[in-house]
Amino acid sequence: MSKEELPQNKKREQIVEHVLLIGTGAIGILHGYLLEKSGKIKVTAICRSNYDTMKDSGITIKSSSFGSCIWRPHRVMRSIEEASDREYNYAVCAFKCLPDVIPTERVLGEVLTRVKCVVLLQNGVGIERSLQMARPDIPIISGIVWVGVNIRDNILVHEDFEKLYIGIYKNVHGRNNAELVNHFAELMGREQEYVIVKEHIQQSRWHKLLWNATFNTLATLSGLPMRRLMRGVGVLPIAKSIMDEIAATAAAIGIDLPEETISDSLDMTMKYYGDIGDDKSEEDFKPSMLIDYEMNRPMEIECILGEVVRMAGMYRVPVPHIELAYFILKIKQVSLVGAV
Repeated sequence: MSKEELPQNKKREQIVEHVLLIGTGAIGILHGYLLEKSGKIKVTAICRSNYDTMKDSGITIKSSSFGSCIWRPHRVMRSIEEASDREYNYAVCAFKCLPDVIPTERVLGEVLTRVKCVVLLQNGVGIERSLQMARPDIPIISGIVWVGVNIRDNILVHEDFEKLYIGIYKNVHGRNNAELVNHFAELMGREQEYVIVKEHIQQSRWHKLLWNATFNTLATLSGLPMRRLMRGVGVLPIAKSIMDEIAATAAAIGIDLPEETISDSLDMTMKYYGDIGDDKSEEDFKPSMLIDYEMNRPMEIECILGEVVRMAGMYRVPVPHIELAYFILKIKQVSLVGAV
């Protein structure tokens, strides 16, 4: 090796960053793939039920926006403990937020001492609080994913819309957090306009909650996929009432969800699920909370409903529809996982 080559090799080694991916469902796999696609990232993925498949052959990805390939992470590990052998620039959390079952900081465990930044790609509101309290020195990037993606027979199919909104949860002294968020956006393919950096990320989080708290809830309580749900008499007025309660709670903490935001969310839902149509995949679409209930898995009721009920109570905002739904689903949650 010549003397001229050595500095360049050292430089090449320095630009490689390591990312820990926890949660290798459809959302986690898509974002792990996009990170490694940048050429600047090596992903260590925590895989449990899909460990053998991901380690031996990887997963086929088919996306009209991001291309098709077979993706196998740089490293595949069975557990957080096994992956705690190095430091990571980012820990990307793409698992469900279940504070009543196991808080995020406990999921991360000892690896929290080895990461520079945590990225939360999770639904709900208030998801960052306990993690930030556990490690106030670590910046948290809060991410809201809008994407149509699922896994069928070890094939990840990305079918339609895609947006990732990210922003810093809280300023940590001594960190250039704007640079941290912008850098992550570039790694995720910001040039493709998939990633949007938001200064006020909680606005985007409550915006998505409008849909999740309304239609995840109604589908789970009724046991119906979306198209069958939307054919029900009186569903839209009930959905509108739930969204109004969410908007009123958000307003109490200084977040504006104007009436047109609610109208747009209802219109979007009717566009996708309001017509009978011939598309079997749309006919059978079930929100994630309903699927979790049917599979006897814990549901994201605390971050989607419970946090709204608690905030509404704190600010004396009446939320009768959300409160009733929360307590009914809380009873179902106990039957799934025991006393929580």
